[in-house]
Amino acid sequence: MAGTKLDFHLEEEILKDLLFLARNAEKIEAVIKAAEEVPPGNSTEKTVQYVANKTGLNEREVDRLLSTVHNILRTQLRMRIDVSQFLEAATREIEDRASETSSDQDLTIWKGATETLRAVLEAPQHFWLNSNRADRHVPLSDEEWFAERSKHALLLLRECVEWNPGKHEGVLVLRGTRFPISQIFAEMSEGLSINDIAADFELDLGMLRALLEGLSIHLDRPLVQ
Repeated sequence: MAGTKLDFHLEEEILKDLLFLARNAEKIEAVIKAAEEVPPGNSTEKTVQYVANKTGLNEREVDRLLSTVHNILRTQLRMRIDVSQFLEAATREIEDRASETSSDQDLTIWKGATETLRAVLEAPQHFWLNSNRADRHVPLSDEEWFAERSKHALLLLRECVEWNPGKHEGVLVLRGTRFPISQIFAEMSEGLSINDIAADFELDLGMLRALLEGLSIHLDRPLVQ
């Protein structure tokens, strides 16, 4: 797919998040480095709190920055594209909509930030990015693609699922809790959303989302006979 012109539609909220990322491009590397200092298994809330204290940004800003970067990496993985292809396609989308939902000033800010964003998102030394990214060397063979998706799914599941044969009777639980993974799906079968489950049982919403994303990617593959 390298060298192919890509176009995709950006929802209004995603567009706003990308422009927010562009306005804070110089802060991204410090935010990612701080996120890498948080031990695996910590909740999204604890990660955000740590990064906010480390960087001096407020928690809302940190959460939005990390979520936006993560969503870029998810888009890369889903569309099998690299950082440059994503940024180029996003630039075309923002240009097309400059007279609608975004302004010429937004476009100038975005273009001025793309090289900084490219440098940070492509940096091989960032563990946090490497544990969340799609392989940026494309195109991939089908076998490599499934392997990459499986690796991404397992990384997500490792962060949110805990199993210890000596605890909880050996049942899989949400990391850092005694809450069984099976009960999450039982509650969903009763009509509860993950937002409801997080609120009712005081669970981390980000971890629940990562669990479902990891499982959906892991199951999205052909069965081997």
